[in-house]
Amino acid sequence: MKRIFTVLIAMIMSITILMPAMVFAAPDATLIIETGIKLNKSKVNLNKGKTVTLKATLVPANTDFKTVTWDSDDPNIAAVSSKGVIKAVSAGTCMITATSVNGKTANCTVTVLPQKVTSVKMGNVPTTRYIGQDLKIPLTVGPASADNKDVIWSSSNTGVATVEQDGTVTFIAGGKVTIKATAQDGSKKSASKAFTVKQYVSSISLNLTEISIEKGKAYTLKASVAPGTATNKAVTWSSNNTKIATVSAKGVVKGVANGTATITCRAKDGSGVIAQCTVTVKADPLASLKKGMTAAQFAQAYAVAEGIANKYRGEDMVTQLEGVASDVYGIVLTGTYSTSDPHYNDVYGVFILRRSSCAGNTRAVGLCLYILGIPYEHVNENQSAHQWIRAEVNGDYIVLDVNAPYIGYEIEPYKHPLIR
Repeated sequence: MKRIFTVLIAMIMSITILMPAMVFAAPDATLIIETGIKLNKSKVNLNKGKTVTLKATLVPANTDFKTVTWDSDDPNIAAVSSKGVIKAVSAGTCMITATSVNGKTANCTVTVLPQKVTSVKMGNVPTTRYIGQDLKIPLTVGPASADNKDVIWSSSNTGVATVEQDGTVTFIAGGKVTIKATAQDGSKKSASKAFTVKQYVSSISLNLTEISIEKGKAYTLKASVAPGTATNKAVTWSSNNTKIATVSAKGVVKGVANGTATITCRAKDGSGVIAQCTVTVKADPLASLKKGMTAAQFAQAYAVAEGIANKYRGEDMVTQLEGVASDVYGIVLTGTYSTSDPHYNDVYGVFILRRSSCAGNTRAVGLCLYILGIPYEHVNENQSAHQWIRAEVNGDYIVLDVNAPYIGYEIEPYKHPLIR
């Protein structure tokens, strides 16, 4: 019995000791628990990379539980910090949730708008081009964070130039054209560049590709440039041997010395197109016949000789020789023999002044034969000896001497039948 009483007394003392502690741990009737949470925004539209701060309001405002946590259901679209700062990451829509201590929530729908293009810039390229000088235009689209950096390339005149969607421009005709790159994302940002397209010379044609001129004489070459739409039709002229033949800036070729030279006509537009003419310079076959006369005097004498020669065109050679000799002899008979007149030994003296000698008479016959295309030799030319014409006919040689007068076959080479 005493033992039971002792145990009972101990239990009572234990309860008495514990009671104050149990009362302290019980809920305090004065704490205010939140009943809800509100956000200042329920929807937010943000451009990529931008931020906005959400503000959470707890209900009631005097709640003793002030802590709010933040969460994004897709941080790849929009992330949120512990202080409710939302940052737009990439285009799309996600939900930001604010949660109170006791599980009350509020949501905000965040839509991240695509980053539009803000600038389109073309790099530096030459804006004067020739047909065939294609190029690719470098392009910079900004900002780097733009979601769609694609552009649409276009040409203002596809007859002059076309453009691929990688910015490669093909120039196909002369003219002016503007190439434009426009952002595809609807931002309406664009860049453009104006080009002037020139056309190269494709070919040059000369009126002659081979000419033969006499020393001291000139001939004008004419160049035809194609196509007619070439931007720069100018040409330059040059000779590969100016000691033989020269050429002026206008294509006038002048014979300088015996030989052959090549005249080159080159397009000045840088196309590299050329045309060439081979020039053969020969001594003037009439040089000895023109000696001692002016050009006008020789022209007068030549006209008389041409009249004689034309009478016998188409005849056989013997008939031509006889006819020329006879007609010149007839003229000599109307004049006087002279060795003192200034023109006694030239064709002007024979045909115009009717003053002649064996030298002049021989040259008069020789000029007629030259006009007829008959080769001949002037025997003893420029010597103080009797002179005559020697011409070959079918392997034999005929002597023509209107001073003697005589026409006949040669007995011995270079021997006059009447002179011993």
